[in-house]
Amino acid sequence: RVGEAGELELDNVGRRTLLINGVERESARVGEGEVVELRGQIMFVVARRPLELPALELPARLLPRFGEADAFGLLGESPPAWSLRGQIAFAAARDVHVLVQGPSGVGKELVARAIHELSGRAAHPLVARNAATLPEALIDAELFGNLRDYPNPGMPERPGLIGAAHRGSLLLDEIGELSHELQAHFLRVLDAGEYQRLGESTTRRADFRLL
Repeated sequence: RVGEAGELELDNVGRRTLLINGVERESARVGEGEVVELRGQIMFVVARRPLELPALELPARLLPRFGEADAFGLLGESPPAWSLRGQIAFAAARDVHVLVQGPSGVGKELVARAIHELSGRAAHPLVARNAATLPEALIDAELFGNLRDYPNPGMPERPGLIGAAHRGSLLLDEIGELSHELQAHFLRVLDAGEYQRLGESTTRRADFRLL
């Protein structure tokens, strides 16, 4: 029941022990922030929500049913979770490179994929690679591509990650693992979109977004 002051009035009519903030009770009035527990069964934190939530100016795919994951696997109803969805929508609407930060396992790749899928590049590929797994001896060829038989005989011609991401997005996880020298080469691609395949004298251009 809801009391006149807006507090919840609880009566224990079952066999489970009722705990209010850790104290056994048979009945109680509880307000915002208090913890209600049926021992060994379930626990609630009392919260006050408005009868109607304000309309959110977010893409429909970022608006899940309450308590469920959205279309990109992001789960959460807390203010930080909704703030993150807002930042994703903001970044997706702007065709700029995006740095996604956070400790391991928090879902940075989910965020990056959501940005790509909600952007104007969604019809084109999202090329994903962990920079820490790039073979050091072949890292230039992996990123920029190479002509056939260069730099080693028998190597197939490859477009490289940058060429493969043309008109789409390149998700490069752990980018800080790249050497400083290679990061400098990579900066030219980000600034002007220009790069060269190994063994090739002509300059190519790639239109891609780095995540």
